[in-house]
Amino acid sequence: MARKKVIIVGAAGRDFHNFNTFFRGKEEYEVVAFTAFQIPDIDGRTYPTELAGELYPAGIPIYAEEELPRLIKEHQAEYVVFSYSDVTHEHVMHRAAIANANGANFMLLGTRDTMVESTKPMVSICAVRTGSGKSQTSRRVVDYFVQKGYKVVAIRHPMPYGDLRQQVCQRFATYEDLDKYECTIEEREEYEPYIERGLVIYAGVDYEKILREAEKEADIIIWDGGNNDFPFYKSDLQIVVVDPHRPGHELKYYPGETNFRMADVFVINKMDTADAEGIAIVKENIRKYNPSATVIEGDSPITVDDPSLIKGKRVLVVEDGPTLTHGEMKYGAGIVAAKNNDAAKIIDPRPYAVGSIDATFKKYNHLDNLLPAMGYGDKQMKELEETINATPCDAVVIGTPIDLGRILKINKPSTRVTYALKERGNVMLADVLNRVEKKIGITLSADKPVAKVSQIISSVTATTTTRSASSRSGVRHMLHLKDFTGEELREIVELAVKIKNNQKEYWYALDHKTLIMLFQKTSTRTRASFETAMTQLGGHGMYLDWQTTQLDKASLPDEAKCLERYGDAIVARLKKHADLVVMAEAVNIPVVNLCDEKYHPCQGLGDMLTIYEKSGKLEGVKLVYAGIANNVSNSLVTAGTKLGVKVTLAVPEKDPDAFDPELEAAAKATGNYTEAVSLEQALEGADYVYTDTWVNMEFFKDPSFAAEKERRIRTLKPYQVTAAAIDKAGGRAKVMHCLPAHVDYEITRDALDHRNSIIFDQAENRLHIQKAIVIWLLRKSGQL
Repeated sequence: MARKKVIIVGAAGRDFHNFNTFFRGKEEYEVVAFTAFQIPDIDGRTYPTELAGELYPAGIPIYAEEELPRLIKEHQAEYVVFSYSDVTHEHVMHRAAIANANGANFMLLGTRDTMVESTKPMVSICAVRTGSGKSQTSRRVVDYFVQKGYKVVAIRHPMPYGDLRQQVCQRFATYEDLDKYECTIEEREEYEPYIERGLVIYAGVDYEKILREAEKEADIIIWDGGNNDFPFYKSDLQIVVVDPHRPGHELKYYPGETNFRMADVFVINKMDTADAEGIAIVKENIRKYNPSATVIEGDSPITVDDPSLIKGKRVLVVEDGPTLTHGEMKYGAGIVAAKNNDAAKIIDPRPYAVGSIDATFKKYNHLDNLLPAMGYGDKQMKELEETINATPCDAVVIGTPIDLGRILKINKPSTRVTYALKERGNVMLADVLNRVEKKIGITLSADKPVAKVSQIISSVTATTTTRSASSRSGVRHMLHLKDFTGEELREIVELAVKIKNNQKEYWYALDHKTLIMLFQKTSTRTRASFETAMTQLGGHGMYLDWQTTQLDKASLPDEAKCLERYGDAIVARLKKHADLVVMAEAVNIPVVNLCDEKYHPCQGLGDMLTIYEKSGKLEGVKLVYAGIANNVSNSLVTAGTKLGVKVTLAVPEKDPDAFDPELEAAAKATGNYTEAVSLEQALEGADYVYTDTWVNMEFFKDPSFAAEKERRIRTLKPYQVTAAAIDKAGGRAKVMHCLPAHVDYEITRDALDHRNSIIFDQAENRLHIQKAIVIWLLRKSGQL
């Protein structure tokens, strides 16, 4: 019987997968050619016999798509199989017309014949268009499972632009792996975020082989989709990102509409910069065509590493290439950042474009005052570098997912623009993933069988109220802020803003929840704010004094395990951080540090809330902390530097009990941390000045500590916060103190009463941040 001749129309991705899963090894078909589109310089190669199989000893040639009519006629092809993504339905049907007009049948392969099944749980993240915000959604999903203790392995949609024989199965775990496989800019943009997190990501050509390798080292696998293609694997949960900047595209582009109709969960991203009409169109289409899916609303806040390189400057903006080209966006995060930070002018790079970059502008003529970061090979990367360096500007704004400055030699200053997913509304990704985690029964051992399910999202809004001694996998504690990401800290602060501004909506948020409150040290604001918070959220705060209970006599782990049976979370103000760690390790409900000798995380987050309210932002705000480095400054430094606050410490010494070199090193690595030699120097350009007691509260009136107290006073007196110091520095800095204050020690009365003092607003915000902390931790731990 004669074999049916097939031409696969593709772009070096889906086309190879369709061949591998449907045509390879089938004697009734003969694939006579691939054609290539979208990506420059990927035609003229051969799909090698090592991949094609024994039926193709010479491999399969790859031609430019323009040759499709000739190829159909020459081979008398019976089928043309369309196999690439992010094109209009009209575009697809034009190819169908070409196939039909030249005598061939037109074929679109579906999910049943091309999705490979995994033995491990699989979550896929896809989109309806390129540039919808899929990458930050993927990062959020990955971070959720990593924080729960699972071994996460990602598999990326293919981008095999080089030697296909060397790209059968690629494993990326280090930056050296990127060099080993000679990765392009586009590949690096997708792989580096995983490597930065210490994770492994696979890619290549043979996706069944890739899957089997990934399964060997994973508890859970993440499919990180490309363009708007549907997954290569059967998923336990399919998350699809939609973009209200391009409303209606979810029904007009192939195969994005396939994703749209398959989605278990929608993430409507970039709502902060979209207009209300676009958001409404997307929501209405979801309601009409996939009403059973869960909808998560989100923003995509933008952070600039160095805004001073933009303000008042002539800038060249470099954006993600695929988003602008076949994604058809006219701008990206870099343009938004340039406008938000008052660039004097955004330079048009077109007159300076060279080679393939110039050709890109001619092909995609909707682009003008920005530069797409095209980098599909060494030659094009060099031409991109030449175009950047030839463009006359003061600075380069890099809006790509990776820092181009690391791989290109840019001859002028540059600053990066980064962006993240920030959920809004009542349903968060963590809520969805927590339910999925329970339903698919993920284990931490790759040797144990894992239950698979087909319908996993129906009870996404269900709550968990069971209390037992059994472990809740992935419970989140807040013992310090070092193990929280900047995105997570921002979530907590913004949740506090929402709660404060909509208090009635949260009256029953913690209905029937009990918070165990342990105090080994005295407290005013912390105790009052947590008790009030629980009351205002419909729950109960149970105060337990250390000295009037058995806690100072019995085994701390045993006592903690008992308390776990009575409450939903524990907050504790202890003298030793080590005791807090012991307690957290003994229980399976969240534990929150209310202050110990090393950290004061609730205070630090409350202060971030206050700064956010007063300044309307956190990024770029200058906060000066004066006095002695201690538990309060530790949490301020961690929270502030992760959230983009420029934190300056004016501290002649550091409390040895609180000193944490790991914390300082991490803060310095952000570029947001400095130390000043004097208070006067530190206060230059300060937005906030903050101080705390020079002597730990429990020792302030202790006679045995008197000599040390006097020594500290002599040493720290030049760092005393006074009204005169504030006014001398321009009178702009707002005054903060975590209270109680020791007047005429770390701060004078006139500074406490200064017109810029916000200490009581700061104290009030402890109430609102405590609410957010408890709700956030219970959500993350699967108890809300």
